[in-house]
Amino acid sequence: QVGSSCTPPWLGEDRQAAAPNGAMAVATPRSGRALGSARQHSQRGPLKVAGAVAAGRLGRTGFSLDGQGLDGLRNPQLSQALMALKRAGHNHEDWRKVPAQTLLVSSAAQSGPSSALEAPLLFSTAVYVGTAQACNLGSYWAPEFEAPGASLVDCRHFARPVSCLYRQGQLPALQRPPPQPRKAAASADFLVCEARSHPLDVAARLLATAPGRHIAVLRFASLQDLRNESVRQVHCTDDQVFLRTSYVQAFERMERDLQLPIGEALESGLIYTSGVGLLRGRLQEGAAWLREPPKIDVIWIGIPAFPEKGASKHGLQDWYIDDADRAAMCRILDLAFASAASRGCEALVLPPVGCSSHACSHPALGVASAIREVAQRYKEFLPQVIVSSDHPSHFRGTCWDDFEEVVRTGKPRPDPLVVVPPLPCPPWVLSRKSAKEVKERKAVVAKALLEQEAQTARCDRILSSRRPELACQLLSG
Repeated sequence: QVGSSCTPPWLGEDRQAAAPNGAMAVATPRSGRALGSARQHSQRGPLKVAGAVAAGRLGRTGFSLDGQGLDGLRNPQLSQALMALKRAGHNHEDWRKVPAQTLLVSSAAQSGPSSALEAPLLFSTAVYVGTAQACNLGSYWAPEFEAPGASLVDCRHFARPVSCLYRQGQLPALQRPPPQPRKAAASADFLVCEARSHPLDVAARLLATAPGRHIAVLRFASLQDLRNESVRQVHCTDDQVFLRTSYVQAFERMERDLQLPIGEALESGLIYTSGVGLLRGRLQEGAAWLREPPKIDVIWIGIPAFPEKGASKHGLQDWYIDDADRAAMCRILDLAFASAASRGCEALVLPPVGCSSHACSHPALGVASAIREVAQRYKEFLPQVIVSSDHPSHFRGTCWDDFEEVVRTGKPRPDPLVVVPPLPCPPWVLSRKSAKEVKERKAVVAKALLEQEAQTARCDRILSSRRPELACQLLSG
């Protein structure tokens, strides 16, 4: 396990880097041949096809973890990622054997103007390749290959996660009350928030303390994001489910399981994948391999990217301004909670859905209010709900504290602030005078001052002469 001193600074940066043209990318090709009839019968527009070709998803070599070459280390899916690592000077063939410290140090050692972009790309690509090779070959060494006492871990039982579709408006049947109702957790432990922890880390900790528990982890994406139909590792904070779990194998067979394109499936409901293996630990610690990899379920939902927020001048910038947007969020969360409860999950771990990550920007406190409202409906069926995040954008100022307060107490949306109306402006407009006008104005003012001084001096002389008739004549005149 690598200490925090080896952690590169970009693992904690508030940046979501985008891969430039020709960068080492991380988009892996996917061919229609590997998807069988599900791909042939799907209707795709020319723009989607062009975007797929640009992302390298369509090709002649096929796209599947089933095909192996060079002892399973270089299959069609990993060819681009391995070539990117080779261009960066890393010629390893078996990335399961690369120590975690080597990954961190080699990524942090990148220098140059583009190092801030290339370092996270290299690290995430290396982690992804090692995880994909472990899923492909069915084994790895924990905690790492060269560590004293390293053991060979068999992960072949994670080879086939299965995905299914839950459609909107068709909630799974729940018996009320259940025949053997589970003991509900205490109110303080039912709905909690954990800061600085990724949902996968929370799930790993729960399964380490109580092996055999059934835990579901929720992930989300924008409905308009074209990356939903391709595997891309752009930055370590984007989506770790492809870097640390066997979810990539489920993704390759997802359209075949659903008999529907992924984009259409997300628009019509959610995708529930069971039997996903959690193979690696925290990325900040080098993504060390786990000796006893647990199984989790992954729930994938799609949400609108940019709903309308309240006006900042009214103090409502962290709340939904339109009740229809909040209702849409509650509906998709309700479907996610219902699917987890129907599968018998004992805990549901979810991030702040749509809050300043994954190409979405939802109001944080509005999302917190929706999570609490939906969670209370399923308190009888889900003993524990945990909201966690390690995304840097969620910890600016008091953002996380305010989010946790709404989740914990259900604080309602406040009344809008009263804005003071602007003062009326005068009906005339001041204009700048020319130099000639200014000179004339000064002459007039100087002449008026001289006349006023002469009049004052005359009055003083008359009063001092003690001639009342002249004083009365002056005052009357």
